[in-house]
Amino acid sequence: MAANPYELNNADRERIAAGCYAAVKGAVVLLGVKSKRPPVLENGKCKRWKGVSVRLDELIKHIRNDGNYGIKTGSFSGLDICDVDTPEDYPELVQRLKLLTPYTSTGGGGFHFWFRHHRRVTKNKTAVIPGVDVKTTDGYAVAPGSVHDKTGVIYELFGRLEDAVEWPEDLLDMLFPDTPGRSPVSNPPAPLPPNSVTHYAAKALESAIDAVGSAPEGQRNDTLNREAFGLGGLSHLGLDRRDVEEDLILAALAAGLSESEARTTFRSGWEKGTMSPRTIEVSRPTNAMSGNLKTRKAKDISPANNDTHPHIVPTEEEWPNPEPAVSITSEVQTVEPEMLPSCLCDWIFDAADRMQTAPDYMAVSACVMMGSLIGRQLSLRPKQYDTSWTVTPNIWGALIGQSSMMKTPAITETRKILDKLDREYIAEHEVIYRQWEVEYHQYKATLKYAEKKAEKEASEEKRNEIIARVPECPEAPERRRIYTNDATIEKLQSILKGSPQGVLILRDELTGWLRTFDKKGHESDRPFYLEGYGGNGRYCCDRIGRGTIIVEGLCLGVLGGATPGGMESFVKEALGNSEGSDGLLQRFNLIAYPSMLDDFSWTDRLPDEKALFAAETGFRRCANIDLLKIGAEAVPYPGILPFLRFEPEAQELFKEWFSDLQVRMRRSDEHHALESHLLKQDKLVCGLSLIFHVVSGNSGAVRTTSLLQAILWAEYAEAHARKLYGVGSPTTNLLKHIEHGDLESGFTARDVVEKGWSGLTIAETVGDALDNLVETGHIRVVRTTGRGRPTITYSLHPQYRRKQQ
Repeated sequence: MAANPYELNNADRERIAAGCYAAVKGAVVLLGVKSKRPPVLENGKCKRWKGVSVRLDELIKHIRNDGNYGIKTGSFSGLDICDVDTPEDYPELVQRLKLLTPYTSTGGGGFHFWFRHHRRVTKNKTAVIPGVDVKTTDGYAVAPGSVHDKTGVIYELFGRLEDAVEWPEDLLDMLFPDTPGRSPVSNPPAPLPPNSVTHYAAKALESAIDAVGSAPEGQRNDTLNREAFGLGGLSHLGLDRRDVEEDLILAALAAGLSESEARTTFRSGWEKGTMSPRTIEVSRPTNAMSGNLKTRKAKDISPANNDTHPHIVPTEEEWPNPEPAVSITSEVQTVEPEMLPSCLCDWIFDAADRMQTAPDYMAVSACVMMGSLIGRQLSLRPKQYDTSWTVTPNIWGALIGQSSMMKTPAITETRKILDKLDREYIAEHEVIYRQWEVEYHQYKATLKYAEKKAEKEASEEKRNEIIARVPECPEAPERRRIYTNDATIEKLQSILKGSPQGVLILRDELTGWLRTFDKKGHESDRPFYLEGYGGNGRYCCDRIGRGTIIVEGLCLGVLGGATPGGMESFVKEALGNSEGSDGLLQRFNLIAYPSMLDDFSWTDRLPDEKALFAAETGFRRCANIDLLKIGAEAVPYPGILPFLRFEPEAQELFKEWFSDLQVRMRRSDEHHALESHLLKQDKLVCGLSLIFHVVSGNSGAVRTTSLLQAILWAEYAEAHARKLYGVGSPTTNLLKHIEHGDLESGFTARDVVEKGWSGLTIAETVGDALDNLVETGHIRVVRTTGRGRPTITYSLHPQYRRKQQ
């Protein structure tokens, strides 16, 4: 690691701050003079820093006045820190990290080691181990060039923040043992010496060889993968991968698999198994015992000589606590101030506090409403040169929670600004309509006079000439509509002709709207709304009675609330293979599914009028965009929307984010429904970037700060979507039946199918759910093989068996 490129003296503090400001894309916070905290106000409270943007000139001026500054950690800057306050307690760790990543000498004897933000680093932690803190999203770290509050020594940077590396996996495992991505075993047993193996592991290998060798056609791959997974979890008990792989591959060949297919399947199962080591109380092997590992070889297997051998099932003491059955947790992140533009932040948090509800519902409602106000007025082109990709900011949002979670009051409070704008549009339309009535009556009078005059002419040519001189009938003005609560698609087509920027579908109860698609006579509704999500599609409707109606830009936003129970059937449809898996649910790419607040505090105060005015100003910027002032590019061609692009720095950031999303999804083993949902986040991030840019009153290219806020929302939206998809997943449904005592140990997959439970009637779906519960430790496979067809049953975790007793 190169030494600090700057000579540290007071004159260089500005240069250091400018370099750090650029490295973290402006994610800084102003701190007091020789202080680790923001400046203290007259009321004794620290100045608010969350959600506050700092310009570079403001930072330089602050440094000249001897102020300190900090770097916002986590998603905003893309950096986390590992703060080692007592390096003398961890000399080997400190030396290793100094050689690995940039770091700051704090001036107090400690070190800040800078790492790229990692998904497993979700919370700030103090003394996560003695003398070591972690700072991430919702935190900040005192930045290089600042002055230590006690020693007066300047914080010195070694290396460049741009060169920060990923967190080492072993360090993450040590500091965040319970986060996803780590084995459920907090302290995996140390591997045994070479050529040593426990009796338990040897018997497990024998059983696996038997199971793979006798697997019937159609189950051979699954059997090999399952056995490899199980043995991988026992690798710390002395099993050598090379020996195990060769034995199981030979068994798979005997069963009829090809070698290439078998090796691919084995490696996948083994690698996943090693990430989930099984804790089993066993004695250390003797050297003599290790020789028994090869007592039964795969080459000895043939269909004719399989002995009956029960698959080993661990005793109750050997069952670890089960993991969550799906990657959804009840606790998800909430909306934080830095996710919102400053003109919205105080208004949303003030209203949420007065209602004593999470700010999530109002924040999501505001984003959806502002996006619908912008609609087709302005778009974003996410690529620098490619003109074929254009994104409109119409977003679909869903507010999920029990009926007591204040979803409707949150929508109502947010909608007040829309209603104010709507009343203004009604008043403007009345004035224009009265003017049109005058022009229309003039037209009718002129036409009537011309017709009487024409009657006196003998020549038809003369009569037609007189009528042709009458001006065309003035077209009645359409009122601009912002939203509708209930409309047929035929009426929506008419509304959109007068509101080409688009319309918001605002429903108090979202599930009621979704159910209308199944009613007779509404067969065309679902495809219509699916097309409206794109925001720029040309829609043509031909009917004998109504003729042809053409909507030049079909742009629809959707916002509504729902209970988890109400959404369960729609989630099940999206996870299945029926008409409900057409992508409708995936279009709700902004879902708020927060937990209920733990505490309640009686709050009775006047609303913050200043914050409300700032929010209303932001909404008005979205409703009436001055394309010239905002610097939009326009192409004089029908159907091509005015657009903005990202500024260069934001363009590189979006390229990195989008590429990471695509690679992650292409390598993931997520359910296809959730994968499809996450792949639509590009529209969410682009749409929110444009919304935040407009609402903040910015002009020119979309700025990095707006994109960073949008990316924070993408992380939020993914967590809440995962929580929603857990409501109706087959794995969750099957686990509910197990918890309710509907299945006893020894059940089979066929038993589950024959129960006819909702979402669990297809053998393949049930098999996937059982595999998930096996991998997460809720059930175990019990397999008996012999001369006949193998029998596979499932044993319940002791915690479920105890409930049935």
